[in-house]
Amino acid sequence: MVLVVEDDVALAGLYAQGLTTAGHRAVVAADGETGVAVATHVQFDVVLLDMRLPGISGMEFLRELVDREKPPIVIVVSAYSDPEWVTSALSLGASSWMVKGEFTPSQLAARVQEWAAAA
Repeated sequence: MVLVVEDDVALAGLYAQGLTTAGHRAVVAADGETGVAVATHVQFDVVLLDMRLPGISGMEFLRELVDREKPPIVIVVSAYSDPEWVTSALSLGASSWMVKGEFTPSQLAARVQEWAAAA
């Protein structure tokens, strides 16, 4: 199961549709607080996480997951690629960083399949 934490409703819908078409169950959270709440109650294999979110940021979201016994694989999906942000996210436990606009929803779904298989 995949959690998509993305505040752009149209983009979140595209990601969820691509994931569903590829056979994944996708849950969407439109802000960081909702994402943390959902991730606290449901075990996800993969989380697709935007960095700039209303409420708590993607970095704060990562800090919330660090202490979990079995954290999900977290893939940052952001329009930003600042090297300091990437380094910080990876040090907080993100597995990878993808830049929006550099992949299609079907390519994202294929990558999620790889990450979920590794979980």
